[in-house]
Amino acid sequence: MPESFSESLQRLSAKISYQFSDITLLETAMRHSSWTAENDGYESNERLEFLGDSLIGFVVADVMYRRYPDFDEGKLTDLRKIVVNSTALSRVAIDLGVGEFVCSVVAKKRVAVEPKLRSWRMRLKPFLVPFI
Repeated sequence: MPESFSESLQRLSAKISYQFSDITLLETAMRHSSWTAENDGYESNERLEFLGDSLIGFVVADVMYRRYPDFDEGKLTDLRKIVVNSTALSRVAIDLGVGEFVCSVVAKKRVAVEPKLRSWRMRLKPFLVPFI
């Protein structure tokens, strides 16, 4: 018998070692707009994605500001743009294996992103080493 969405989300929680206090947020986070466009009555993850991107941007900016005191705001901005973008964040999601839990109609997206990720990874490596 196929795994239910609820069982899938429980497995995701276990995989990332985090118990969500409000499982409805996780349910929404796992609904891609391509899926909600074809399934009426559900909210997509876009609003949560906006909030998450903003929080990640803030945290990365704070770490970079403290870690690179000699960088001016232009260099810090450029560095943050490299780290906080859809390609880099997609890579993190792929590395965590989150993609298998997302309700999406766009199954080929991950394959199309891979060549870009290798390029970004090479650009990011000198800056990310201190964060690891």
